[in-house]
This record gives sequence, structure tokens and C-alpha cells, in this order.
Amino acid sequence: MTFKYLSALLLSLTVFTAAAQPCDIARTSYYNIDIALQDIRQIYKLLCPSKCGHITISAEGVRNNAQAKYLRAQETEISYDPEWMGYLARTYGESVPFAILAHELGHHIDFNTSSYNRMTDWQQELSADAWAGCALALANMGTSEFEQAMRYSMAVSPSETHPGWQKRNSAIRGGYWRCKQK
Repeated sequence: MTFKYLSALLLSLTVFTAAAQPCDIARTSYYNIDIALQDIRQIYKLLCPSKCGHITISAEGVRNNAQAKYLRAQETEISYDPEWMGYLARTYGESVPFAILAHELGHHIDFNTSSYNRMTDWQQELSADAWAGCALALANMGTSEFEQAMRYSMAVSPSETHPGWQKRNSAIRGGYWRCKQK
């Protein structure tokens, strides 16, 4: 997302309100690496104003998903499926890929904390969801699109590594309101 786009289309959505949002055809048909780099730069500035390490982004290596891979201290690779991200943007809204990348950048931030190794898999995911909610708040976006995507296509049922959508939505909202009040 470009800064111009954000400035022109800042959304203030909540779980209880929904607003129509124009659709960028290039973004929603295929979420290419240039678009992802724009978004990750924006997210990085929002969540890491005093710098928090190096991020490498890759539009390959995962299918129907995104992931953060710890490489070494202060260095993470974020990989995503561009077709899947385009589908999510088309289906749920353009803030969804932004939130997914913010979730993955949240893992990067957490990788570099002393408490990370003591966190359970669910705690790691819920913390990353809270980071995504925070990024949405700082970008003056709402959480409803991301919550809908989470509920209907990304985290319907809990697994060994990921909590179900209800817990995840709660974490997203918690991160959102924590950062919205800043």
C-alpha cells in the first residue's frame, strides 16, 4: 500500500461497522512482490519506528499461507503465496494482506525477545495477531476485514499450533485497541 493510498483511503472500521472500499485490481488479482514490499515497509515503520532488525521478503516457498522464518538474531525471512494473498484481498478486502504481513512481522519482533522461547505455539500466534491489530490501528484501518478472513478462511478450527478464530479475533482486537490509544 502506498502512503498516498493510505492517506486517501484511511478506514476506521470496527467489528460493528463495515464500509465499502474501492478495489485496486492490480493488488487483488495478484499480490506481487512490489506490492508486498510497499506494505512491509509501511508496517515496519509503524511497528519498528526505532528499527528492529532486517526482514527479507519472498513471494515463494509457501502455498495458501504466509510464514516468518527466524534466520538469526534480528533477521527474519517472510514468505507468502501471492495468489492466495490476492484472493484474500479480493474476497475480504485490501487490508487483509497488510494484516497478514503485519502478523508475520510480529513474529519477527517476538523472535527477538527473551520470552519468545518460553511461549507456547498458541501464545506465539496470538502475540503475532496482536501485532497485526496494532499495525491496523496505527495505519488507521479497521480489523473487521481481517477478522472475517480469519473466521471464514484462515483459522476456523483450532489446531495444535494455532488457536481458533475466536481467540485470534480477541487478540487482534486487543492489539488494535492497545495501539489505537497511543
